Amino acid sequence: MALQKIVPHPFKNGFTLIELMIVIALVGILAGVAIPSFQSFMVGNRIKTTVSDLKTDFRLARSEAMKNASVVTICSSSDGASCNGSRGSWSVGRIAFLDRNSNRQVDANDSIFLIRDSLSRSDKLDYRGFPSSNYFQYSALGRSNDMNGTFVFCAESVAADKFKGLSINKGGRARETIDGDGDGVQEYFSSGAAIACK
Repeated sequence: MALQKIVPHPFKNGFTLIELMIVIALVGILAGVAIPSFQSFMVGNRIKTTVSDLKTDFRLARSEAMKNASVVTICSSSDGASCNGSRGSWSVGRIAFLDRNSNRQVDANDSIFLIRDSLSRSDKLDYRGFPSSNYFQYSALGRSNDMNGTFVFCAESVAADKFKGLSINKGGRARETIDGDGDGVQEYFSSGAAIACK
């Protein structure tokens, strides 16, 4: 009897069609779960960043007013050169400048030290207070020349528990709104009512 030599078959590399379909199904399920969570995370991050930037801008404006012993105006501006934003709406962008004659307009002897671009098309930044206007001023002492007010930031298709606000008091201090009553929605400091978008 002759012995036959057994030759092993080479390993086959690759996926079967069934294995490929299972992997595609698993990736689809994971993506379906992860994408909404990621989108919610991104919106929350955008809200926090916008309010933080606004707070930083107001602190800078107050600091510049005291440092230069001059009135500083911060206003809504769509062109980065003048206070041309609409009353109460700050979504178009903003500028801050040394307003040497306190007229709330950028003149030849005024110097702009801050320019912020507009928010994304679907986001809103509104000012609520008296007067509800497109400008805010700090005196040379760093005090507000206006009454208390709150900026409210709202992103499109976001629940009220995600709205954030920044309140400016008569002393010129800027602070973020909080959820004082534990209902998940932040409130205005002055009235205790839930912050809301217009």
